Amino acid sequence: MKNNINEQMQTEEFNFQESVLFDKAILVFSGAMLGVSLFLMNFIYRYVPLLLIAWVCFILSIVSTLLSMLISQDVIREKAEYLKGLIDYPENHALIVLLLNRFSMSFFITGAFFLTVFLFANL
Repeated sequence: MKNNINEQMQTEEFNFQESVLFDKAILVFSGAMLGVSLFLMNFIYRYVPLLLIAWVCFILSIVSTLLSMLISQDVIREKAEYLKGLIDYPENHALIVLLLNRFSMSFFITGAFFLTVFLFANL
């Protein structure tokens, strides 16, 4: 029984660390893509709607990642309160965080696709 609890705690810690790394990567890469595309906007003026779609996708990726981080902090607070006996049972936000992470990655990939199409269309 004790080994099972230790394994579960280690798994949760690993998932938390992976989630933090994922959030950081999405924020850094989305911000970098926005910066690169803003720089390119000074030199390229054709097919701007493709660039606008990419910007919207990168911004949505950043917003969904930040929301995921905010909800994750709430989950950590609730688990601490549950362990202290202050609340009966913490709410399960895992599905919401998972969906936000999926949206974040989808928006990032879509934004990268449209930015790539924009670049190749302007070669």
